[in-house]
Amino acid sequence: MLIGKLDRRIRIDRPIYTVNTVGEKVKTYSTCNTIWGGVRFDKVNTETFEANQIIAPTELMITIRYDKTVNEQCRVFFDECYYDIKGIQIIGRNISMTLMCVKKDN
Repeated sequence: MLIGKLDRRIRIDRPIYTVNTVGEKVKTYSTCNTIWGGVRFDKVNTETFEANQIIAPTELMITIRYDKTVNEQCRVFFDECYYDIKGIQIIGRNISMTLMCVKKDN
């Protein structure tokens, strides 16, 4: 892993479950880490032109240093957007990890 390629600030949010006044389970997020990462947009989802609009990429891959607290329940905040983590690939012997992320619909 080339440390110089980890040039973007990434925020990892962890889910917290609480119970509201009605007794329903409510999911909120709390900031877990703000770390450096390398971001690659998926080459399949380059900008396209559909229905007279430019559609931006919605999938990205983020490479970060290994962190055992990051899992698929967490979400990523990058470039003013939230992304759900769909998969994690560990690289080497817990040296780094690649997060496969999909843009969250708000």
